Amino acid sequence: MSETDGLREQKKRATRETISGVATRLFLERGFDNVTVAEVAAAANVSKMTVFNYFPRKEDLFFD
Repeated sequence: MSETDGLREQKKRATRETISGVATRLFLERGFDNVTVAEVAAAANVSKMTVFNYFPRKEDLFFD
């Protein structure tokens, strides 16, 4: 994270990275078709809507 980034941007980047990392872990453990967005959200400690704010489709989580 850059010192020139505002706190809000840093938090947004950290949230996106957390969601992506959690999704990747779950996909590797259980397979893409066996993981729901709700499960990703719960494991990342965010709402489903927050996941969709960063990743409009489940496939976007996979390709991130």
